[in-house]
Amino acid sequence: MFEDFLSAELENYIGETIEIAFVNDFGAQEYILLSVSGDLITVLEVSPYGNPSDPIVISLQVIDYIRLPQNA
Repeated sequence: MFEDFLSAELENYIGETIEIAFVNDFGAQEYILLSVSGDLITVLEVSPYGNPSDPIVISLQVIDYIRLPQNA
Protein backbone atom coordinates (compact mmCIF):
# COMPACT_ATOMS: atom_id res chain seq x y z
CA MET A 1 0.00 0.00 0.00
CA PHE A 2 2.77 2.46 0.87
CA GLU A 3 4.61 1.54 -2.34
CA ASP A 4 1.52 2.54 -4.34
CA PHE A 5 1.43 5.92 -2.59
CA LEU A 6 5.16 6.42 -3.09
CA SER A 7 4.97 5.49 -6.78
CA ALA A 8 2.13 7.95 -7.33
CA GLU A 9 4.05 10.72 -5.53
CA LEU A 10 7.28 10.01 -7.43
CA GLU A 11 5.47 10.45 -10.75
CA ASN A 12 5.28 14.16 -9.87
CA TYR A 13 9.10 14.33 -9.83
CA ILE A 14 9.99 12.75 -13.18
CA GLY A 15 12.89 14.71 -14.67
CA GLU A 16 13.92 16.05 -11.25
CA THR A 17 17.08 15.30 -9.30
CA ILE A 18 16.36 13.16 -6.24
CA GLU A 19 18.61 11.70 -3.55
CA ILE A 20 18.37 7.97 -2.82
CA ALA A 21 19.89 5.95 0.02
CA PHE A 22 19.75 2.19 -0.07
CA VAL A 23 19.19 -0.34 2.68
CA ASN A 24 22.56 -1.40 4.22
CA ASP A 25 24.38 1.49 2.54
CA PHE A 26 26.14 4.33 4.31
CA GLY A 27 25.51 7.23 1.98
CA ALA A 28 23.06 8.69 -0.46
CA GLN A 29 23.55 9.40 -4.15
CA GLU A 30 21.85 11.86 -6.50
CA TYR A 31 19.88 10.55 -9.46
CA ILE A 32 17.62 12.00 -12.12
CA LEU A 33 14.24 10.26 -11.99
CA LEU A 34 13.37 9.03 -15.48
CA SER A 35 10.25 6.91 -14.94
CA VAL A 36 8.06 5.12 -12.42
CA SER A 37 6.35 1.79 -13.13
CA GLY A 38 4.68 -0.05 -10.26
CA ASP A 39 7.32 -0.69 -7.60
CA LEU A 40 10.21 0.04 -9.99
CA ILE A 41 11.85 3.36 -10.78
CA THR A 42 14.32 4.14 -13.54
CA VAL A 43 17.01 6.67 -12.73
CA LEU A 44 20.16 8.15 -14.18
CA GLU A 45 23.09 8.61 -11.80
CA VAL A 46 24.34 12.19 -11.47
CA SER A 47 28.09 12.08 -11.86
CA PRO A 48 30.21 14.80 -10.27
CA TYR A 49 32.52 14.53 -13.28
CA GLY A 50 29.80 14.94 -15.91
CA ASN A 51 30.28 11.46 -17.35
CA PRO A 52 27.04 10.02 -18.74
CA SER A 53 25.75 6.80 -17.19
CA ASP A 54 23.32 4.11 -18.26
CA PRO A 55 19.79 4.14 -16.79
CA ILE A 56 19.39 2.05 -13.63
CA VAL A 57 16.18 0.24 -12.64
CA ILE A 58 15.64 0.14 -8.87
CA SER A 59 13.01 -1.66 -6.80
CA LEU A 60 11.36 0.52 -4.16
CA GLN A 61 11.90 -2.33 -1.68
CA VAL A 62 15.68 -1.77 -1.57
CA ILE A 63 15.43 1.96 -0.89
CA ASP A 64 15.97 3.21 2.65
CA TYR A 65 14.89 6.78 1.92
CA ILE A 66 14.35 9.25 -0.90
CA ARG A 67 14.91 12.97 -0.54
CA LEU A 68 12.83 15.00 -2.99
CA PRO A 69 13.59 18.55 -4.15
CA GLN A 70 12.01 21.37 -2.16
CA ASN A 71 9.74 23.66 -4.12
CA ALA A 72 10.11 27.36 -3.36
